[in-house]
Amino acid sequence: MDNEKNIEEMIEDFTTTETNLSSSDGDKPVKERRKGNKRIINFIQVPSHKGNLVGKELINCLNEWGISKVFAVTVDNAYSNDVALRKLKRNLLEKDNTIPLNGEMFHMRCFAHILNLIVSDGLKELNEAISSIRNAVRYVRSSPARLKRFKKSCMDANIESKALLCLDVVTRWNSTYMMLEAAIKFKKAFDNLEGDANYTRYFDEERMAGPPSNLDWEKAGVFVSFLKRFYDLTYQFSGSLYVTSNLFVSDILKVQADLTTMASSPNTLLGTMAISMKRKYDKYWGRIEKLNMLTFMANILDPSATTESFLLGQLQLSDNIEEDDLEYYLNDRREKLDPIFDSLQWWKQNGFKYPVVARMAKEVLVVQMSTVTSESAFSTGGRILDAFRNSLSSRMVEALICSKNWYTCEYEEPIVLRQYMDEIEGLETCEQVIPEDLA
Repeated sequence: MDNEKNIEEMIEDFTTTETNLSSSDGDKPVKERRKGNKRIINFIQVPSHKGNLVGKELINCLNEWGISKVFAVTVDNAYSNDVALRKLKRNLLEKDNTIPLNGEMFHMRCFAHILNLIVSDGLKELNEAISSIRNAVRYVRSSPARLKRFKKSCMDANIESKALLCLDVVTRWNSTYMMLEAAIKFKKAFDNLEGDANYTRYFDEERMAGPPSNLDWEKAGVFVSFLKRFYDLTYQFSGSLYVTSNLFVSDILKVQADLTTMASSPNTLLGTMAISMKRKYDKYWGRIEKLNMLTFMANILDPSATTESFLLGQLQLSDNIEEDDLEYYLNDRREKLDPIFDSLQWWKQNGFKYPVVARMAKEVLVVQMSTVTSESAFSTGGRILDAFRNSLSSRMVEALICSKNWYTCEYEEPIVLRQYMDEIEGLETCEQVIPEDLA
């Protein structure tokens, strides 16, 4: 394959106060670098989320950049995305039919999005408890006077935690997890607030759930303890500059084992949550046929993974693959399992032993399992597309987003734009004070 033009597309929709914007991120296979390369190549205005329209824009994007070979596309699990990728795959197959296995591995569903659907089903069992704690946190954060009384309540309860109370975004379960994790540490302080008439009156007047009862706090504790592993997994698979595809199979098997164990828990709440989540898990990951074959290949190509026999059965060799090369790699000793093991670095140093398999690894391991990573590109130091910035043309927004991404990706460390702007302004000032005959 032409390594220079192989590209993995990750698509993420971004909504401003007025319009919808769509971005296309390019992630080239790793050559001599340990870290992956990620570039935003388009950030365009799309009138609607209809699959055919999104697919058309993707085709236009690839054509504009002269990209003719696409290995895999990672998208959220949505019907419109299915339609868009079918259109894109059909277009690429009609051109030169260079998609591996006729596109069987082309469509990668976002790990973080499916995990979010699984966890959200479990959250339904805790709606009332979460609402009461959320309202209590909102009360404390609603004014400086209330926050001051809460701090005094913490002192009275001898709470020395430096955790900060934060409100969640209702549609993001990970933010709910962080809100509850912090709030639980201040349970005694919230209990002390119940002696404050203003605090209890707040819930009565607003007719909202709360104050949190002991049962609410107990449920929150169960939630935080149980879902920490899901929170950690989401964080792990949100990386874009390191390999995640090799972890997919082993991690979803661990999720399955955890849910199965918790479903039979004597704790009624925990058991109910797990059963609900297991039902959603089975819908997306319950059977091998529902998983992208690429994830099995990535597991096999991880030198530190213990390759199970059923995984080997998923790897079908094409005629141009030397079977002896693969068998040599599989029969070689496995590397010691280490949390900091770098599979890309290993292949860089050992690829000469298995040249054909090394080419496969270079293509497969760089495929991203999640589209969540692209959200970080839109976080430009706290800036958002507010009403003022919405006045910018879509082409200007695209230029700003892409140029910022390309510029910062050239450096290992983040660029402090304010520092460079100050230097530029200083140079401009010098030019103004230098006499023309000396300039």
